[in-house]
Amino acid sequence: MLRPFMLATVWLAMFLLEFGPFIKSFFKKINAKKVLGYSAFVLGLLTVLWIVYPTVQKKVHSYKYNATHLITKGYEERAKLRKADDVIDASNMPKAIFMSHVRYIVTPMPHSIIKRMFSSGLKSEYGKTSEFLRLYTLIVYYFALVWLLINIKSVVRTIGALGFQQKAILLWLFAFLPIYSIAHFGGSHQRLKLPFQLLVLILFIYTRKFKKNKRNLT
Repeated sequence: MLRPFMLATVWLAMFLLEFGPFIKSFFKKINAKKVLGYSAFVLGLLTVLWIVYPTVQKKVHSYKYNATHLITKGYEERAKLRKADDVIDASNMPKAIFMSHVRYIVTPMPHSIIKRMFSSGLKSEYGKTSEFLRLYTLIVYYFALVWLLINIKSVVRTIGALGFQQKAILLWLFAFLPIYSIAHFGGSHQRLKLPFQLLVLILFIYTRKFKKNKRNLT
């Protein structure tokens, strides 16, 4: 049982004897603290990967199976399960995915909230106050969305001028769009649409500021 470890110590000793002088001179030329820090980080990362690899491998196989099932024969089944087969034709998958994205972006529409507010069967813990706040949020969202579409060139330039961290946050918010569009056919609860709506609002603020700064420079 211990023979492999004994052989490993022999090989390690030979390595140190042969490359010891080279390593010593190498450490003299560079910052030893940085090298040790990087080495510790890499070693820690490799240790973590070694520990979590079996779990990750199982998850990857699981996700692969689910994705394959969804793409082949499970898409229509999921549409029926999510009660979206009346509004989304899941038999035509490319069209269904496109319409699901559109549905995620544009629903619910403000007029549906207004209709709900004045309906006799309104059931909400907070009554019309909650619906009014939802309506206000949607009006702001739609205004920002239309404004961004009109000023799409400025939006692209604004995104290009952002830093890496800002782009990463925007990308994370954008990721909610394809995930819930495909998984929930775009008809998920509004709270699951808030990240994308927040993305639209942030881009609206950034782009307006970008255009204002550009006008001031000219």
